[in-house]
Order: sequence, then C-alpha cells, then structure tokens
Amino acid sequence: MDSSKLLGFLGFALIMGPFSFGMATTLAPAAKPEPVVVVAPTPSKRPEPIYVPYVMPLTVTLPKFNRSVSVKISFMMDSGSPAIDELQAQMDAFDGRVDAVLTGAINEAEDAVNDIDRLRSAIPQLIRHAINVQLGTEEDPQPVREVLLTSYAHQ
Repeated sequence: MDSSKLLGFLGFALIMGPFSFGMATTLAPAAKPEPVVVVAPTPSKRPEPIYVPYVMPLTVTLPKFNRSVSVKISFMMDSGSPAIDELQAQMDAFDGRVDAVLTGAINEAEDAVNDIDRLRSAIPQLIRHAINVQLGTEEDPQPVREVLLTSYAHQ
C-alpha cells in the first residue's frame, strides 16, 4: 500500500471514528426516567368571603395635613361568621361605636404617616386592626380579613 492511500485511510478513520461513536450514543435508546409524583395541594378549608359595606361615608378632619378625608368602606369577612351579625347590628344601631372606632383608626393613620399620599395605604390596615380588636373573640380573634376602601377623597 502506498503512503497516500494509508494517509487517506487514517484521515477517514480519525474523522469517522468519533462521528460514529457520537451517532451511536445519540441514537441509543434513553433510559426511562422515574415517574415524578406530584402531590396536589389540599384545598383551603376557609369559607367564602362576604363583603359587609359600611353604608355611610365617613369624613374625618386631619389637622396635621390641614385637610379632611372622606372614605367609604367595606369589610371582607368569612361567610357564616357570627361577627358579621354583631358588626351589622352595631352599624344598624347608629349609636356611634363603629364611627368612633373608624374615626380613631383614621386619626392613628394620620399620626403614623408623614405624607398625605401615604395615608390611603395606611387607613385600611389600621381600620382592620381596630375593628378586629372590637369584634374579635377568643375563637376568632380576627374576623375581618380585609378592609376595602370603596371610595377615597381628600380635600
């Protein structure tokens, strides 16, 4: 065999050897993966929410900002909670207890913030805390899940 044929064969073998090995490993059947067990999350046992609106708009003077704020509020509570009936009874009585709690919470929000624009985000948290203190029991210390401002204006 002459040297040119030998060099051609070696060149062919050097190129086709790794190529053939790569093709064989690529086309080989893959090992079957183990099945993945997905555990579904357990559904929440929390009851559906109900929204209890505070029908009257509440206007509070803010001396720190030399303005007044007017809000309408809805309380999100668990349906079937006994606190709903108590809150509704207090609002229907128009005796001022709920007004006093809400006004006090808005005044606390005024003291807690340094800017009138941040007041809007502080009001729901403080109202929720104040109402929960008033309505909460040992079995359900936080009957109000969320306070929604359905209307907000300051002038």
